[in-house]
Amino acid sequence: MHPVFAERKRLPMYLIAWLPMAALVARVLVMSGGISTTTAAVFVIPTSALYAFVCLSAWYICRIAPINETAAVRAGVTQLAAAVAAGGIWSLICLAMARTVAVWDPKFTSQFERQQSLLFGMGMMFYLLSAAMHYLLLALEESREATRRALEARLHARDSELRALKAQINPHFVFNSLNSISALTTINPASAREMCVLLSDFLRNTLSLGARRTVALSEELALIDNYLAIEKIRFGKRLVYVQQAAPECSALHVPPLLLQPLVENAVKHGVAGLVDGGEIRVTAWTNNNSLLLSVENDFDPEAKATRRNGLGLQNVREQLENRYGNQARLDASAADGRFRALITLPVETK
Repeated sequence: MHPVFAERKRLPMYLIAWLPMAALVARVLVMSGGISTTTAAVFVIPTSALYAFVCLSAWYICRIAPINETAAVRAGVTQLAAAVAAGGIWSLICLAMARTVAVWDPKFTSQFERQQSLLFGMGMMFYLLSAAMHYLLLALEESREATRRALEARLHARDSELRALKAQINPHFVFNSLNSISALTTINPASAREMCVLLSDFLRNTLSLGARRTVALSEELALIDNYLAIEKIRFGKRLVYVQQAAPECSALHVPPLLLQPLVENAVKHGVAGLVDGGEIRVTAWTNNNSLLLSVENDFDPEAKATRRNGLGLQNVREQLENRYGNQARLDASAADGRFRALITLPVETK
């Protein structure tokens, strides 16, 4: 569809844009042909309105011979030929209107004939101006389309990266859990069987949540409860879990599997390395338009630090960057035998 007809308001605006050109033709006729202002207006207004629609054809010529794809000489020759044809159509329209005007002003015919060459040249000029305008419209349309395609490409790239991250995280869950079951099979077979059942539920929930774009924070916390229930069988009283989530946070949405890698790190690099075990604390609260999620755990300061640049922290950072850009971040800090990972991200309700 021609862009002038794409929206209702564009056609009136296009016709209004022709008023200065119609006024120019009338002025030329009055000054050089001795034609009265009234007669010139009666002649020019309908003539220019009809020719305005003829010049809309420039859009299709511009699409056939785009400047960015067609040689300049070829495009120029094509537009010049179209301008000559349009000028001829303009002359025929003027001639037909001149005969109509001559019915009530017989002098107009002779006055009009002296200006035919000038009017033909003006018709060509108006068409070329219309072609220039349509080239500009095409450039704007192509720019918008390129911007849309680039945005879609970025979104597809981000989705692909997120899917890759989730594919990388999911085996990490399985490996840690299977290691825990393996450690129990010879020590406590009954607990190992119970752990298998819990692991089955955990994996089912993981696959369900991981396939979604966002999940409610309450669902993410429930997945952590499930995971730590598995680890609780292995560590017993050595593992203490505390969850503190403000009531307004439960319905807020977060990327799926966001906290899970941090909690796994808290177990692997924190509680597992302490003889007497330790505490894992997950806290959620809001501040202005931000949701803050904290995962804290006890750890052995004298143990070799392998966590700071680990897979879990890296995955969470990449997940936040792909989804929120610089609007979200993950800060990690360690002090006095406590490690804390703090996520700050925008509040989302769905």
